[in-house]
Amino acid sequence: MTTPEPGRGSPARKRAVLLALRCYGGQLTRLWRFTVPAMLLPALGNTCISYIAPLIIALLVARFASHVPTGIGATMPYVLGFAGVLLFAEVLWRIGIHCLNRLDGRGIENLYIIGMDELLAKDAAFFHDNFAGSLTKRVLSFASRFEDFATIWRSTSSAALCRWCSRRWCCGVSTRCWSPGSSA
Repeated sequence: MTTPEPGRGSPARKRAVLLALRCYGGQLTRLWRFTVPAMLLPALGNTCISYIAPLIIALLVARFASHVPTGIGATMPYVLGFAGVLLFAEVLWRIGIHCLNRLDGRGIENLYIIGMDELLAKDAAFFHDNFAGSLTKRVLSFASRFEDFATIWRSTSSAALCRWCSRRWCCGVSTRCWSPGSSA
């Protein structure tokens, strides 16, 4: 008689999910030198692109709207600032994605080792009751899903940081830039 596959809400499945999340979180903390830049630098790059660069353009528009005589010399700092912020944001993104790739690679490698060590620690009766090929496939699947976990984690933390920055810092700056009667 075979045992039925555990359902979505079964206690065994919940324990397995919690174990996997604990292992994934352990890799994020173990590889913190890659985790921190992978999570923060793309978020800072998004903030530069989405909020700081438009604020520089807003300052230039405010200068034009104030009817102050403007020439190439007066607008060049705004143009160079805009280009510099976009270039800086691109560099932040590239470093962050490089760190995310390193985090994924090393995390998957460590999880492969952890999973295979757990399998090798089992006794012979365990392998007689379970097909060894499907066990190793599950270990490989467990380790390779770390990449999805880290990518989703980065995306949600990046979005949260951008929202926080927009509420705390950029909104205060933009209201000063766009206040009526300002000559910026």
